[in-house]
Amino acid sequence: MGDTLLACPFPKVAQATAPLFVPMPSVVGTAEFPGDTVYKNLFVPVDGSELSHRAMDGSIALARQLGAAITGFVVEPDLPLSVMSGDAQTSAERIQRHESKNEAHATSLLDQFAQRAQAAGVSFIASHVTAYAVDQAIMDEAEKAGCDMIVMVTHGRGPIGEFVFGSHTKNIIARSKLPVLVLH
Repeated sequence: MGDTLLACPFPKVAQATAPLFVPMPSVVGTAEFPGDTVYKNLFVPVDGSELSHRAMDGSIALARQLGAAITGFVVEPDLPLSVMSGDAQTSAERIQRHESKNEAHATSLLDQFAQRAQAAGVSFIASHVTAYAVDQAIMDEAEKAGCDMIVMVTHGRGPIGEFVFGSHTKNIIARSKLPVLVLH
């Protein structure tokens, strides 16, 4: 590696023999992005939780700065097989009720998102699916929609919460082909 030191604005970093964490200074104000930025369509999955509203607001602000559009997305869970009945008629009724409930929830949530985006002058497309594998559905739909970045909010449950509940955000960061921006 040699004795060459690279020019570095942080003198202690240039002298360090081991990697150091260097906090970046805060930036206040609005960012200027060139008109040809690669981020033109942000994919924003929401689930209706309080954090979803933060994802909506944060992604709308980012989209305005970038001049990007938003694809809002809801993935609803499939009906668990454990609630299915041996009776075909009963099972069909349960499936229909579940699908109707999912459709109403997704439509309501995406309508709220669309109204917020429209009020901010941001182009918005709504999409929703029902799937068992939430993480995979998010990644698949983001690619199908031609999005350049996935914008998510994390629950920040910590290691125990992640062990018990899992972390969709963490899984998507690890497996996505698209960049993932995580809002806290």
